[in-house]
Formats: sequence, C-alpha cells, structure tokens
Amino acid sequence: MAYEIKHLDSSTVTGKQYSLEFPINPESADDTADLQKKILPTDEGVIRAIVKIDKKDSDTFHYLVSSTDGDKTFEIPAGDYAVSERSFHTISDITGAISASYAEIETDNDYVISENYNISDIDFPNQLVVVSLPVKKG
Repeated sequence: MAYEIKHLDSSTVTGKQYSLEFPINPESADDTADLQKKILPTDEGVIRAIVKIDKKDSDTFHYLVSSTDGDKTFEIPAGDYAVSERSFHTISDITGAISASYAEIETDNDYVISENYNISDIDFPNQLVVVSLPVKKG
C-alpha cells in the first residue's frame, strides 16, 4: 500500500478555476497536458490544486489552482484522506499520479472514495506531488 490514511482538518482554498475535458485519446491527452502547463504556476514553488469532476458532465473536470488573486473558493471538509506522495518529471505525470492513487483505493477492500474531488499539493522544485483523496471505510 503506497498511501497512508490521515485525518485532515477543514480548510479553504482560494484560487482560479479552469475547466478541462478528460482526454479520450492520446492526441487529446497532449492537449490537456498543454493546458495544464499553462494553468499550473510552476514558478511558485508549492501550490495546491483541487481537481473536481463535474457531476452533471462526467467528461469535464475542474482545476482550482490556489492563487492570491483568485476569485473562486473551495471548502475542504475535515475527514479521512488517503494520502500518497509521488514524484513527477512532466506535468502529464501529475495526472498519472492522481490516476494511480485512485487505482490503489479502488483495489483496496478497506476504503472507498467518498467524494468527487482530490487535493494535489504540487512541489515543483522537488518534483513531488502529494495526492489526498477523501475516503471512508468500505
């Protein structure tokens, strides 16, 4: 098991929101990665991003990227989270790290995903991403 269950306190993230479509083929995956390169502020060191799936349109997800001049907020509720740390070399690897985190929970009989968002703390200088997924006992 590459993740640890941690209880996180509630917090608020303020930032800028971007909508992206889930890639359905390799060509659109490249387009999504290009857009992620534009919206993720790689020069800021460590940023927090919330990735949320649109309940009405499951082909769309929203990035809320923390920013002092953002106009959107997201309340992160207190609760149990499956937390894993992964290295990355490219922006596309961050999406892969999130997918791998989901896959680990989906194969675990003890926990299930409890909400439709995830938290990514992206440390660009050290090329690490900490993925936190809200979970509950299975």
